[in-house]
Amino acid sequence: MKQAQLIELHKRICKHACELMRRKNNDYSGEQSVFGNLDACDVVTGGKCSTETGILIRVSDKVSRGLNIEAKRVGSNQQGEGVTDERFTDLGEDMVNYAVLLIAKHIDRLAESDPALIEQIMRESFPLQGDEASTLVIETVGPDSSAATRDDR
Repeated sequence: MKQAQLIELHKRICKHACELMRRKNNDYSGEQSVFGNLDACDVVTGGKCSTETGILIRVSDKVSRGLNIEAKRVGSNQQGEGVTDERFTDLGEDMVNYAVLLIAKHIDRLAESDPALIEQIMRESFPLQGDEASTLVIETVGPDSSAATRDDR
């Protein structure tokens, strides 16, 4: 694979992963509490296991799953029962989205005292450049719409 192909693949993965996150977040959490099910780790343990730790545990589950799939693929593990149609691309997308959720939760905690800081931290940590800034569409919340951020690249 050449560098240009790698960068194009990265763009495609991120665009697809973003859409997947939007759909899954609607199922698991929703607009008002985007960390809904992930915050359960913090709530259930009385703060002894942070949401961030819960996210990292989910990532480690994905890594373990990937290692098992790869071991079966190369024949170093007995072929047993289980999910056989899970692809590395699915695992990779999930890991991309968990990485985004981890960063988002970190930013959310930094802005706990002032939610307006979220936008400032996003701009400073992940500035958009050139055409990216003009293709980002942020829809406003209205009585007949829900808030959504979309990247039309």
